[in-house]
Amino acid sequence: MDRKKLDIDDWSFVNTQIFIQIMLEEARKEQGSNSRKKRVFNDLQWRSIYNELLVRTGRTGYTPTKIHQKFVRLKQEYRIFDDLVKNTGCGWDIASQTVTASETVWQTYVQAHPGAAKYRQKGLDHYDQLQELLESSLANGALGQPSSLKPPTSEEEVAMYEVGKPIKREDSVSMGKRKSDGSGGTSSKSMRFEKKEAAYEKTAFANQMRGEYYGLLADSRRAQEACSIPNCLALLEEIKPIIGTQQYLKAYNKLLSEESQRRGFVSIKPETRVDWANDL
Repeated sequence: MDRKKLDIDDWSFVNTQIFIQIMLEEARKEQGSNSRKKRVFNDLQWRSIYNELLVRTGRTGYTPTKIHQKFVRLKQEYRIFDDLVKNTGCGWDIASQTVTASETVWQTYVQAHPGAAKYRQKGLDHYDQLQELLESSLANGALGQPSSLKPPTSEEEVAMYEVGKPIKREDSVSMGKRKSDGSGGTSSKSMRFEKKEAAYEKTAFANQMRGEYYGLLADSRRAQEACSIPNCLALLEEIKPIIGTQQYLKAYNKLLSEESQRRGFVSIKPETRVDWANDL
């Protein structure tokens, strides 16, 4: 049996689903200590995922390197498909799992995003599980930065790392005292000590501001997720038996095409959503 056939068997639909589920379980153990777009596992976690995958699938063709490469491919595929779903101009139909845009619109999109071509008639397998793994609160921790932010600079990384870490003293000078160098001045060691104290305070303050900033961005992100297309359509599905198929389809198209309508839809009460849909 050739290597390609072995790889297909190892990463069948079921085995891939098992792999993602194991990663989800491992991520939940972190209790939100990882960042969304930067989802990574350490060596110990990869070893745990690897061992569990062998047990649940009963296959022996996996290696730690192989499962890590598969994870990278899954993230790439997810980003491509997620961008497609969120592009309302393409008219993604969740029910039929197809793109409803005209051929001209679709070809224009594919030219800019060639990786999306394979999703014209079929969505991404395991999309919901991958969305939970890569976008949910599982991936938003105290030291994790929101996906909308650029990676921290080297200075920011040092600041985050150093907070709470004691500064090594180079002399035995106590707080509030200066050690004389014998000439009535201040010793170079004492000056270095004061500079370190000032640097520590600056670092702590910077980290506090960074934490508050990330908190605001996290709130903004949650608000955006509440107005997302999948969430709005789930709310619409709840009132479908009341409003009927015709009004449901009108509301469906309205929510897909207009972000302002989605924001308003999630902010009103369920009974008001019924009135809104019936008035379309």
